[in-house]
Order: sequence, then C-alpha cells, then structure tokens
Amino acid sequence: MNGITRRQLSAAALGLLASHFTHPLGAELYTVRNILPTAADQTLKSIAAIGYREVELDRATLLRIAPMLKQYGLKPVACHIETPLITGDWKPWVARAAQQKTPYLSEGAKTLQQAMDEVKKLGVNTVVVDSTDNYAAMLGNLAFSLSLYSGQMCTTPQNFYLPRGGIETDAGHKSPADFGADLTAAIDKLLSDPARAAGTLGAIVNDDVLARIDKAASLGTVVRESAPVEVPDFTDATARTPLIVAVDDAAEDAYGHEHFGPISFVITTADTERSLERLRTTIRTRGALTASVYSTSDSVLDAAERAAIDAGVNISANLTGAVFVNQTAAFSDYHGTGANPAATASLVDPAFVSGRFFFVETRRHA
Repeated sequence: MNGITRRQLSAAALGLLASHFTHPLGAELYTVRNILPTAADQTLKSIAAIGYREVELDRATLLRIAPMLKQYGLKPVACHIETPLITGDWKPWVARAAQQKTPYLSEGAKTLQQAMDEVKKLGVNTVVVDSTDNYAAMLGNLAFSLSLYSGQMCTTPQNFYLPRGGIETDAGHKSPADFGADLTAAIDKLLSDPARAAGTLGAIVNDDVLARIDKAASLGTVVRESAPVEVPDFTDATARTPLIVAVDDAAEDAYGHEHFGPISFVITTADTERSLERLRTTIRTRGALTASVYSTSDSVLDAAERAAIDAGVNISANLTGAVFVNQTAAFSDYHGTGANPAATASLVDPAFVSGRFFFVETRRHA
C-alpha cells in the first residue's frame, strides 16, 4: 500500500461501488466546506471522479459554487442551511436555492413552512381528582409521571385540581392537604433508591429550569421541596426531584401558565364541577397536550370528557397501572390534537401526514 493514502483508497472504493447503484450518488458539500473555498475546482473534480452525480450545496458557498457544477457533470439537488437561519430568517435562502434549481429544497419549502406552522408546543397539562377506588395505585402512577425525566416532558402533568371538601377513596376520605402529603410520600418511595432515582429523573436540561424551580417555590405553600440527586455515571449532571406547591383556585397567576420542569401545583377548588371548568378554561387559553381525570362516578367521567372536548385536549381516565399520562406513542396515540394552543397539529392528524405522500396513476386496457 506504499504511496496510497486512506483517502485515495476510500475514493477508489466508492468509485467501484458507484457503478452498481441504479440511482445517482449524492455528496454533501458541507462535508468539504473547509477546503471548498480555496480549492473549489479540484474538490468538485474529485467528487465527480469518485462517481457522485448529485450534490447538496452549502449555504455559505451556494452562489459561487452552483454555477461551477455543470462543467463537472454535477447536479445541485439540495442546500444545507444552518439552524439559526431555519429558526430565524430562512425564506430568502430558500428563494436563492430555488434560483439555482435545487428541487428538494425549493419544492420542499411548503413542507418546511407546514412543519414550522404545525410545531408542537407546551402547556398546562391537567389532572382532575374527584375520587378513586385505588388510591395507592393512583398515587404511584402520578408519582412516576411527575418524576420521569425530571418533569421535562411536554406531556408531564402540572396542575392537580381537587375539591376543597376532599375526595372519597378506598383508603378513606382525603383532603387536598392529605393528597399532597400522600403524593409526596409516593414520590419519596419511588426515588428512595439512588440508582433508580438517577435513572428515572435524568438530568436538568439547563439553568433556566433550576431558576424556575426556585421561583415556583415562592408561589404558594411548598408541599414537597425539590432536592438534588446524584447521578453516579455523570458526575457533572444536575438532577432534581419534583417540587409540589399548594395554591388556591384564585391564584391563577401562579398556576395558569406553563412551568417547564419538575414543578406541579395542587389546586383547591370549590368542587369537581369547578375543577373541570378550570381544566376547560386554562387549556383553551394556554393549551395542553394531556389531561387526566380520576373518578368512580360515570357522570363525572362523562363531564370530564365533555370538558376535554371543549378544551380540545386528549384525556385519560383512572390511570393506575403501567400506562402513564405522559407516555403517549407518537404514531398510535393522538399526541396533541391541534385543537388548543399547545399544538397546532396532531402527529397523526391527516393533514400533517397526507401532505407528505403523493400518488402516481397507471392506466391500461383490461
């Protein structure tokens, strides 16, 4: 192998493989962005010699490189655009790419716009607790939902509404204060093993979440403090347990908007009817991806379903086992509805899916 570099060997191998492909091979010019500005002709010639016939242009060199491609038998089909442009002012570059006849980008602009319009957002995910015939299992289910990924899931419950007069359970009558204390105990039990706690909680994504936890603790009566947890395999990671704050129905400034992170509120209302009205109103205003209700009454479950329909949110009833409100399968469950401010589309909304498929018709005599 004297005199043959690894790069030359790889190029030769790709050249041999190219003859076996039924469709043109494409190369991303972004991968050679460091040499392209000073050695454009040599680089393009080498790419063509390997066997590539299509290229994805690099946004930074688009206007200079595109006119050079034809002489090497290369066809521009797409353009690499940096994330800040996509999240900011990206449309001018789509237009420029279209001028260079890059079909995958120019023809995909509508899909890109649709994807940005149909973005999934967050909201005030809600749980209405009216009654239950399996109090311990309900608490265990909710404890896991609040702890998973340190409450940093877009589907994690935030607002728990309970009637001021308390709820009936198989473990006896429980006041909102009892519920808060018992939910705290369920979380403590779940996270009592350090290894399991670290694996369940994961890491806090950034300092903004930590600041949000500290601020939320001042919004009401702290039922359960958020505490740090060591993550043995990742010593620099920051993990925090759920914070639970008790507030009254009137404190909408506290609970009426999203608090992304391990933060939840136990909210005391006049009765379950008022709790359902709070679900309906806050989700209409702020949005939500999930809602949940616990009740042994069919009439309450029916009323909760009507409230959820009015609010445009998916609702689950009496989850006590291994199914959790914040674990929805994106393409089998309706993950988001498109009917409230938290998401302008569902991942299985027909309009979101059908726009990505096309039909080719063939006709022949029978």
